[in-house]
Amino acid sequence: SFAALRAANRALGESCRDLTGPLADHMDTGSVVRDMDAIRAGLGEKRISYYGVSYGTAIGQQYAERYPHRVRAMTLDSNMDHSL
Repeated sequence: SFAALRAANRALGESCRDLTGPLADHMDTGSVVRDMDAIRAGLGEKRISYYGVSYGTAIGQQYAERYPHRVRAMTLDSNMDHSL
């Protein structure tokens, strides 16, 4: 059943790429983190406060790792080991 799930996930990913084209290359956590920082800069803020839930936890973790000096406060509802 794992092989079937893997095949279904691969087909879904290929379908998304076919339907979105090059946009798919910019829909990952790293891109979201860079976009968040661009919004922070656009608003003229030196630091942000952040509350992350579910997938937002991974976004918050990566933001804090990449831009630790730009975080005022951060609350994450769980801890994800995204290094795996």
